[in-house]
Amino acid sequence: MIIWQDNAIIIAHYPLDNKKNRLILLTQMHGKVPLACYQQANQIIGNIGKIDYKARLSEHLGQGKFHSTHEYGAHIVFSSPLQLHICHAVCDLLNQFLPQMQAFSELYQLVQDLLALTANGVAGVMRAYCLFELQLLQYLGYGLSLDQSVLSGARDNLYYVSPKSGCAVTRAEGQEYADKLLVLPEFFTNPTAPISSTDIIHALQCTGYFYEKHLFAQHGGGFIRSRSYFAQQYAGLQAKFAGQ
Repeated sequence: MIIWQDNAIIIAHYPLDNKKNRLILLTQMHGKVPLACYQQANQIIGNIGKIDYKARLSEHLGQGKFHSTHEYGAHIVFSSPLQLHICHAVCDLLNQFLPQMQAFSELYQLVQDLLALTANGVAGVMRAYCLFELQLLQYLGYGLSLDQSVLSGARDNLYYVSPKSGCAVTRAEGQEYADKLLVLPEFFTNPTAPISSTDIIHALQCTGYFYEKHLFAQHGGGFIRSRSYFAQQYAGLQAKFAGQ
């Protein structure tokens, strides 16, 4: 018998029958884990808590209980549509692409902090979301090389990312091919850099390109709907405000 307890974030849930749900959880020490448990009102995507897990064999669906400690998901449901789409985009990306039963303790903390920001509507949530996408690419084995130019080794004036290699180049080096390169937001390499709505759009375009290239295409589909809708909604809001 396999028995353990862990901290967990609900990233998806599906009905098993009229009494039980199948939760997909990101746990702190055991990675992504499916769990069958009796239905409760607190089983909302984005909620954080503790789980009691047991299974006869490792390949069996675990049975147990989810004890909610931070109901971020419940708060987000009643927040703005943008906050709700951020929450669902985070959880959908994790659910679709993370392997099961592989520990990602640092990623767990990153997601917990991001959900807390999203639930509270704290300034900086868009920056945090874009950095989450960038770091998730790294965890999945498709990290970008942004610390120096792939052509010269220069560390200053980095401005573009090559869509072929995922490596940075300086503004001068990439200017001739600017229409074929992705813009590198400064806050991807400088955590103290000021940030604008244009930087956020460039960040979403940059990470979105590599998700589509390496992950979405391999899984036989396009963008995850929640992520795609959220990015479009953000770009639309900025265009509307710019036109006023």
